[in-house]
Amino acid sequence: MTEDQPKSCKIDLSEKIQKVYMWASTLTSETIARNEDKYYATDLFKSLLYKIEHTKKGLVMLTGLQGTGKSRILLELSNRLPDCLRIKWVSNWQDKLSDDVYDRFLDQLDGEFEDQLDAWRRNGLNSGVVRKINRNNFNSIDVSSKKKILGRGRCNQLKKETLKMYLWQFKIFLIDMPDYSKSNANLMNGDIDELQQFWDELGQKDDALFVIAAQKELVMKNPHFFWGKCDRLTIEPLSSQELIDAYRLNTEDTQILDNDALKLLAMLSRGVFRRFKKYIRLAIERNLDAQMPLKPEHIDKAVTEKQKFEDMEAELADIFANQERRLCASRVLNFLRTNKDVNVKTIAEGNDISETMAQKIVQKLALYGYVTTKPGEGKEKLVELQL
Repeated sequence: MTEDQPKSCKIDLSEKIQKVYMWASTLTSETIARNEDKYYATDLFKSLLYKIEHTKKGLVMLTGLQGTGKSRILLELSNRLPDCLRIKWVSNWQDKLSDDVYDRFLDQLDGEFEDQLDAWRRNGLNSGVVRKINRNNFNSIDVSSKKKILGRGRCNQLKKETLKMYLWQFKIFLIDMPDYSKSNANLMNGDIDELQQFWDELGQKDDALFVIAAQKELVMKNPHFFWGKCDRLTIEPLSSQELIDAYRLNTEDTQILDNDALKLLAMLSRGVFRRFKKYIRLAIERNLDAQMPLKPEHIDKAVTEKQKFEDMEAELADIFANQERRLCASRVLNFLRTNKDVNVKTIAEGNDISETMAQKIVQKLALYGYVTTKPGEGKEKLVELQL
């Protein structure tokens, strides 16, 4: 932009920068709440939605690396599907849900109370507690008093029945498992066992469908027999074009980033949408005095080698226990960004490491989908970065 451009153009551009920066900075849940983050529906999401809508009962597992959008997919599904319950899995989630459901149940005992009791009896929940309660005991009484009237034992029994009735009204259960680290492997195994038990209980329904979002590393490193019952779908990192399309869906930017800069940001993000937004934010923050649109050299200034390694390290830590190998793996990935279809020898020479080390790193990166290999001349394999 030059000084002789109209002042209104500067103001307009400033507003665009602010809009893009706010979109890139705000947490996903917050932007969704204000309808500021439009969801880019991938082919996998469309296929999953169709599968759920046309499946009566079953187990579906949705896996992906951290930051690939597992939780966001479940949120979008919950917004589009009737009769579904979205659960953020923690060890005591049923207790928390039971308390909430039970309090609401006791607080809403009014003229429909006898109908509620009749419904419970029709569903086989005709315990002594249910038979003894009558609406006259509960009219105009607060929740705390109602619990005292029932007593602890009756409350606990009625709470279990209330939770069961609440859960049984849903057909689809969208379950978001935590992201685990090596330090909480025991918690991970316990959660999977509880999930199995939950399915055994709800699986008695004719129309129970579980969609479980689980960390890809969890599934690979903990081949629990329960996972074998699931129909598995894997969230692949978004392609560079998909990231760009999602960016344009949420912004009207035509002057902040040129096409080459936008493509570079998408490529550096390695298909992780969370990281893509972070890099856009850094590009704006670290080039405040630059002339718009930003170009690839501005991106290189904002997203340094140190920054890229820090962002990759969390992922690479689950693959390479040794920090030196994590560093080498990060350098190999950066090397492959500008060098396509190269053999292991070239990778070793370009990163000043042994061929043996380069071979082991490439094998691990290929296993986790970071790179792909294809036949070269003779017995050699050519390696390429997979985005």
